[in-house]
Parts: sequence; C-alpha cells; structure tokens
Amino acid sequence: MSMEKPPSLSDVFKIILFDGELARNHFSTDIDHILANYLMCYFGSWPFVNKDEVWIDSQHTNNIVYLLYIAILAELNTAPTYALERKKLAEFSARAGGGEVKDPTVLCEEKLFYFWKVQYVDGDQVRREIDPSFSSGGHHEVYDYIPPFTIWIDAAVVELERPHIVVHEFVEWMLMYVSKMSYDFSHNVAVTFEEESRRKKSGAIYRGEENYPWRHESDEEVRQHMMQRVLKLRRNWYDLVLKSKGAIPLAQILVLDEECIQLQLL
Repeated sequence: MSMEKPPSLSDVFKIILFDGELARNHFSTDIDHILANYLMCYFGSWPFVNKDEVWIDSQHTNNIVYLLYIAILAELNTAPTYALERKKLAEFSARAGGGEVKDPTVLCEEKLFYFWKVQYVDGDQVRREIDPSFSSGGHHEVYDYIPPFTIWIDAAVVELERPHIVVHEFVEWMLMYVSKMSYDFSHNVAVTFEEESRRKKSGAIYRGEENYPWRHESDEEVRQHMMQRVLKLRRNWYDLVLKSKGAIPLAQILVLDEECIQLQLL
C-alpha cells in the first residue's frame, strides 16, 4: 500500500535527544518519550519543540529509528481523538506483525500490596508487537491488554522515575475502576499526585511555584536546558524509515557531517 508523505514532514529534519527526567521534573509530567508538534492528538503540542523536529527521550536512544517510524504512522493515521488514534495505530501494528499478539518479556516483578503487582516490561517489544502508543507505564483500564491489578512500567525508565509513574498509574486506575471516572479526569488527578511524589523524592519544581528555575526564561532558553544532542537526518529519511519499519541502523539516516560522526563514536 502506497502512503503519501504528509506535508508537515519535511525533507530536512532533526532528532533532538532530550533529558526526559529533567523535563518531567520542571516542565510537565505529561512529557512523553517522543514529542512532535505536528501530532496534536497523539503527542501533544510543546512550545519548545520547533517545526521539523522530533524530540526523543534519551532513555530510549536504542530504538530511535522505530520511534520515528511510529511518529510517521501517527501522522499518516491521525484521528480526531487520542483514543481513536491509538486504536488505528494498534490495528496497523497488528497487521504489520502478522496479527500475532505475544506476551511481552517481563524483566522483573515486584509486589505492590495485597494482590497488586508491578511488572517491568520490555517497552519496545510492547510497542512493536501490541501497541505503538504504549508509553512509560499503564494499567488495565487504559490498556486492556495489561492484566488486571497489574501496573506495567517500561524497563527503559530510569529507577529514579519509576516510583512516580507507579503512583500516577495506581491513582488513575483507582479513579477509573472504583469511582468510574473518565480517563481525562482521572489522568489530571493522577498528575497532581505524581507531581507531589516528584517534589518530595526528586526535588521537582513546576511553573508558578517558588524557586522555579526557569521562571524568566524564553522557550529557546528552556530548550537549551533539556536538549542533550542534535542529530540531523538525510533528505530521504522518511522513505527509508517507512520502508524499513524501523529496522535499519540509525547511521543509515544520519547526515554524515563531522558533528554526527563524533556522536556515533560516543
């Protein structure tokens, strides 16, 4: 099936590797592992992300090409709501993988309390084989493929962030399952609990609070705090990634200038 390139995806493109933990501690806990402003429904809109950029959390650098593949699919399968877009992407993923759904690899497991448990799963496997929109964590009320009374956390998430995500997912589940609240309401309440967890354990400070470190800074200055590396892509990056289904080496789509050669050697 031939898919026309969307006009918002430029021939000249940059991947920005950013400090996701810093961003979630000082900007928003909703910052995901991938950000792009042309994907309003799927990833949200962020003032520090420029046009023709995809921002990828440096915790996920091992799968940059596949994350770009997901971003392209999201642009091609855009829908009026987040739920419909997730459904379309999941259906596409199932077709690409032959329709077979496998249980993901559980790298470790811990008891939370009573019959609740937290499983640290191979998040890249979940995104490739089950649901491209799976992010840092989730539970059964949002992701029906997750077993009941179980929280999945992407094992790529650094240990310092894991407890905050567990707090978020449990509060969200409790409001949706016990109180029968909507996802939007439950998510917003869970964000306040996650922010408080980050304040107490990780020293997080958010906009509008005393001693907020970026209070008087512009979007460009905020960008500089979070950015870690900039990778420039070849002009044919879009076609290469789409045809490969994210299975090509990153070096094949990078611009081979002095800066990128040095980055590859790190």
